[in-house]
Amino acid sequence: MPRIFNKARFKFLRNKYLSRYAAYAVGEIVLVVIGILLALQINGCNQEYVNNKKVKVYLENLVIDLENQLENIDAQITYEINQKNYVESILQSYYSSSKIELDSVFLMSSSKLVGRKTFNRNDPTYTALLTTGNISLIQEDQLKSELFEYYQKLEQLENMIQFNNTLYVDQVYKPTILQNSYYYNEKYQMNDKLVSIAKTKISNEYIELQLINSITHRAILNTNNLSYLNRIKIQTTDLLTLINTVLDDY
Repeated sequence: MPRIFNKARFKFLRNKYLSRYAAYAVGEIVLVVIGILLALQINGCNQEYVNNKKVKVYLENLVIDLENQLENIDAQITYEINQKNYVESILQSYYSSSKIELDSVFLMSSSKLVGRKTFNRNDPTYTALLTTGNISLIQEDQLKSELFEYYQKLEQLENMIQFNNTLYVDQVYKPTILQNSYYYNEKYQMNDKLVSIAKTKISNEYIELQLINSITHRAILNTNNLSYLNRIKIQTTDLLTLINTVLDDY
């Protein structure tokens, strides 16, 4: 009887020990899992903090880019307005008398119109966002959408002005003036002999038509450029406002 009792007691103690060991093992596993989850959560928080810091820097740099872009846009608008004024001074004089007056106004204005200004987009931060894939760090869908649309239109405007400069100003207007009129440079005194030669050429009706048509087309380009520039200026201002609003949350 004592042996049976001892065996039962031993079995009971062994089972009790195993139960405690199992509970201990489960406890250890639970602690390990909790530790892993905590570590993952901490790492996630750290990564989110790092990402937010990156996004903030990108947004601040975008603001700088856009402020510089506004300056470029304003400079281009001023240039286009001046060019448009030169055109209008020529055309108003012509249509009031139905002839080209080869006076100082015409010579100075037509010569100024030979020049052109290159418009450049300023997008280093946006390019960096795309090339690195960090555009995905920006969580605000509206902002991402606005950025895509804005820089697409900005590139289109840059290409359009460059195309007009190369195809029309350089290849059409400039040769027309240089071949059929007197290119006046303010650095030099007006040359009466060259003015006289230019008057002889312009007395040809075909040359007169060619000059007025090219100058009128110059006016159309200036008007179109100004329209697009004023629109992109509004978009630039609106985008700056949106970015600054998002920045307030960082």
